[in-house]
Amino acid sequence: MAVENFSLADHATYRQALCVLKLGDYNRAAELYASIPDSFPDSDYAGEAILSAGRSFYRAEKYEQASPWFAKAIAAGKKEAIEAAHWLSRAQLRLGDYAAAAKTAEAAIPQAADSSFLVALKMDVADANYEVPEKRADSMAKYLAIAKEHPESKQAPQALYNGAFGALELGEYDAALQHVADFRTAFPDNRLTPDIDYISAEANLQLAKYDIAEAEYKKLTTEQAKHPELANWLNRYGLTLYLQKKYQPTIDALTAQLAAFQTPTSLAEAKFLIGASHFFLDQFDAAVTALEASLA
Repeated sequence: MAVENFSLADHATYRQALCVLKLGDYNRAAELYASIPDSFPDSDYAGEAILSAGRSFYRAEKYEQASPWFAKAIAAGKKEAIEAAHWLSRAQLRLGDYAAAAKTAEAAIPQAADSSFLVALKMDVADANYEVPEKRADSMAKYLAIAKEHPESKQAPQALYNGAFGALELGEYDAALQHVADFRTAFPDNRLTPDIDYISAEANLQLAKYDIAEAEYKKLTTEQAKHPELANWLNRYGLTLYLQKKYQPTIDALTAQLAAFQTPTSLAEAKFLIGASHFFLDQFDAAVTALEASLA
C-alpha cells in the first residue's frame, strides 16, 4: 500500500495495481484500483482506476462485482464511459442478462461514432440478440452489417463468420454459401477459414449436394487433424459418403479414424454409420457388432 500523506500516493497505488495485474492477480489488482477513487476521489487516476477495477474483476470472472464499476464509469460521463459500456455489456452477457446487455451497448453507440469501441459495441448488441432465439435473424443481419460497414476492423472477419453461421442455423443454406464466398474473398487465410469451410460443407450437405460436401469435409478432416471439431467433421464426412451409398468408403474412412472420437456421443455416431454401412453390404455379423457398440 502507498504511504499515507505521500503526495503521489494515488500514482503509486495505480502503478502497484498495474504491476499486480501483470502478475495475474486480478482480484488483488481490482482491490487496489478500487481503493483509488475511494481514497483519492479528486485524483487524475480516479476515472481510469474505476474502469480498471471493473476490468480486473471481469478478468477474474467476477462479473457481478465488475458490473457496478463499469456502471460507475458510465455514470461519470468521462472519457472512460464508452469503453465501460462495452465491458458492462460483456459482463451482462456473461451473466445471461441478454436484454440488459443489448440495451447497454445500444445506449452507448450514438456517442461512440469516433470511438475505437464502436465496432465492439455493435458486436455486443449482435451477440446479445443472438442468445435470444426470436432475435437470431436480427442478430445475423447486424453481424453482416458490421462486416460491410467496417471491413477494415479486426472484428470484421468474426462478424461475417457469425453472419454465415447464423444463416446456417436458420436453414438459409444458399445465403450461408454466399456469405462463405464473401468471406473467402475478403479474408483469405484467416484463422476462421477452417470454420467457414465447415459452414460451406454443411450447407452443401443440407442442400443434398453430397459430392461437394464430401470433397469439402474430406479436405477439412485431412488438413485440420488437430481442430477441436475434428470428430464432428469426420462423422459428417462419413455421412456424406453414406448418403451416396458409398458404404465401403464409409466404413474405411471412419474405422481408420476411430481414435479421433474422444466422446461417447461422437464414437456412437461413427459406430452407427459403420454398422449401417455393413448392413447394406450384407455383412450382418459386422453390422450387429458395430450397431451394438453404438448403443453401449
